[in-house]
Amino acid sequence: MKKVIIMLGLLGLIFAQEVDLASITAKLDKGTKLYQENKLEDALVPFQEAANGFEQMLQGVLSPEDEAYATYFLSTTKYYIARIQKDVSGFEATSKLFNESAAAFKSLDIVGEEYVRSKYMKALCSFRLYQLANTERAQIKNLDPAIGDFDNFINDEDVMKHADDFQDLIDNAQYFLGYCRYRLAYLKSFDMGQLSNAKQNFEKAITSFQSAKKSPDEKISLAASLMETNCHYMIARLFFRVSDDDWSKYKLSSKGRLSASEDEINNSISLLDKMISAAGTQKELQMFGKVGKVIDNVTLGSVGVKEKLNDAMNTMTSLKDNKIWGKDILSRLAYGSLLNYLIYSGPPKAAITGFNRISGSEPEGLYWIGMVHFIQGTYDQANAKLTAFSGQIGSNRSTRARELVADAKYRQAECLFWMGVKQENIAFLSQADAIYKALENPKGEYYDFLTKDIRDVVTIRRFLIGIENSLGKQQDIGTFDAAMSLAGLQLPKDADKYLSAGKYFLQKAIEVAADKRKVSLKFAIHAFDKVINANVSSGIKNKSRFMKGVALVKRATIEEDNVAKSTVDEAKNVLDACTSPYNNEAKYVIRIGYFNNNDYGKALPILQQLKAKGHIRAAFTYALVQIEKNNCSSAAKALGSVKITIKDRTDPIYQKADLELSKLSCRGEAKGASSLAHLSEAPMTYENLVDEEAERARKKSEALFIWQRSSKFIETPDIDELVPDRPPE
Repeated sequence: MKKVIIMLGLLGLIFAQEVDLASITAKLDKGTKLYQENKLEDALVPFQEAANGFEQMLQGVLSPEDEAYATYFLSTTKYYIARIQKDVSGFEATSKLFNESAAAFKSLDIVGEEYVRSKYMKALCSFRLYQLANTERAQIKNLDPAIGDFDNFINDEDVMKHADDFQDLIDNAQYFLGYCRYRLAYLKSFDMGQLSNAKQNFEKAITSFQSAKKSPDEKISLAASLMETNCHYMIARLFFRVSDDDWSKYKLSSKGRLSASEDEINNSISLLDKMISAAGTQKELQMFGKVGKVIDNVTLGSVGVKEKLNDAMNTMTSLKDNKIWGKDILSRLAYGSLLNYLIYSGPPKAAITGFNRISGSEPEGLYWIGMVHFIQGTYDQANAKLTAFSGQIGSNRSTRARELVADAKYRQAECLFWMGVKQENIAFLSQADAIYKALENPKGEYYDFLTKDIRDVVTIRRFLIGIENSLGKQQDIGTFDAAMSLAGLQLPKDADKYLSAGKYFLQKAIEVAADKRKVSLKFAIHAFDKVINANVSSGIKNKSRFMKGVALVKRATIEEDNVAKSTVDEAKNVLDACTSPYNNEAKYVIRIGYFNNNDYGKALPILQQLKAKGHIRAAFTYALVQIEKNNCSSAAKALGSVKITIKDRTDPIYQKADLELSKLSCRGEAKGASSLAHLSEAPMTYENLVDEEAERARKKSEALFIWQRSSKFIETPDIDELVPDRPPE
């Protein structure tokens, strides 16, 4: 501030009658002092008075040099006024003023402190505009110029000439640049069309943070180290947003989705270990690192590294009473219990209890309680929790929240649908239909946040509700034909709808029991017969034959022994006619029929044949048979082959194989196992059509994907506390 008096001293002679320069600088000094004492409202009046004085001064006749200095100090004063008032238009105007002062100093070849600070403060104005943006779209719009301004600052030749004098500003700018790129990448990662761009921004952020790590300021250096690790964590979370089926399309990594994610998390942990040990007296930042490592280990648990999840759970138990981090740790503990349930066959009650602890302060807890109940099939309880979640989080318009709300709405509809079907309650079906209608509206608030698979289910459900309403409580097969006709459906043109209806009745047979299951299977078989006997393509007939064979094998499970054997023989005749891509799976279904009837002599040769071809579930079942026969070595090698072939440690079959192998005394022999031959999975399997356990596993897999994609992210240090925004003395 002394420079103001020196540089503008002569102006006091010129404008003594009009402007009291001493008064202006006194006001500026007073505002600065109050701001530095964090008395922001008190500082506002002297800052405004000083700004008025500088504006009046600029209305007079000034030399170019004096005008440049007056503009600079006016810009500085207005910046802090806008900062106190959180004034968007104020920052926009001040950004232009700093640009003018920098240009003026540049043209005069005065590229000292005021020039450097003008460039830096212009970038800060852009950053403040980002902070004040109240929508994600506006934040993205404002981050681009902020990135450009900070990038221009650290690459400005004249700034670099004075690097020794202003290294603190350069280090701050590197941190701000990394932070802006980090935030831009985070926001863009919610747009599936921007994933590659988001990844590039995270990588650029890493480069900026690596530069900021060199700062002599311990806090900036440690925070930059922390943010570098966070970038690796966020890249892993970005990878999680892509399904396994779509992974190759996005070309985000040459490795598999989970393998690439695991590598990023391991990079994060390696860097965190160094940061934590270097933290010294910076205990607050050190705690960020410790919590970050816990979160990384939980995330590794989500890709199948159970020992890391266990480590995290133990660490969190000792941290849950921490005054600052306790609440966050409790939610992460609940996440750990959830992952244990979703992947490692842990108890659902532990996850529900964990989320109950936090649901009062974190509505997301209600969502996950609802999800666990949904997976367990307790639809009334799931519906209640999901409804409560949607009501409590409705005001949160972040993309992450909207993804969870859209999924919650879908699960609500599914709950009501199955409650209506099982209880034969038209009111529930009507409520479900209303939600499905809202979900399938392309212009509605949910559509963009649903996966294509869910959108397809929604469309089919509305059709099925119409069929259910037409069927009512009738069990006569003729009512199905009447219901399809009433819906305006005819063969052969609507064969896909008939197959969808038949597939639905197979799923219904999982949800209901006793006579209702028998009726559902009867309707399913009838639907498939209608298609088989219609003038449809060979591919559709093949698909229908396979599903009919599955339905017959499932029906045999609820029949008396003598009838069941006859039904399995009928199923074999149907399934033997299946061709690719269902021929191998058809043999596997026949094997299930024989196994269910305890006809092992016929089942085992089929198992061995399919295992040799690389059929994973057949290989696993073969291992179970060898365990029963006390052939430990054969069982261990078969289980080892299953694990090596699957690779995805979150896969239910992998987990089952791992569990069975852990029980064997000869488990070491699995190390010499070779991978199974490559055999493509059929588009449909017995398990995903009619198996209750597989249906629960499917729901768990969906929940795991949602957790990896949309669970809450890692916390970052408050940038305003880290880089205090104080006017220079």
